[in-house]
Amino acid sequence: MKKMFKKIKKFPSPRNVVEIIFLALAVAMAAYFQWELMNLAFFLVFLHLLIHPIPSRFPAGAAIAFLVLTALLLVFGMKDWAEKMAVLAYYSMILIVVMALYEKDARIEDNCRE
Repeated sequence: MKKMFKKIKKFPSPRNVVEIIFLALAVAMAAYFQWELMNLAFFLVFLHLLIHPIPSRFPAGAAIAFLVLTALLLVFGMKDWAEKMAVLAYYSMILIVVMALYEKDARIEDNCRE
């Protein structure tokens, strides 16, 4: 019984609360604007990477892969899928810019501390 009360007393950390709020807002936006599932998923990845940043070279690799896939899909005549991959490549490039700005800001803060 005491273990159960210990679990109830634990509240989520402020960071978890922010993530839950972002998730709820993203789902609400997707419902309001009638987004496709792919757009919602990419937006959730974008929000997650803003909270938990990674090096910008990883989304750069994804952008290059989406561009190559776009070309291949156009060669095989799949124009609808090629357009979706081009949009994902564009979103990845936006993500690269945002993450590069964050990395630059982090480097400036590190230099100021020294």
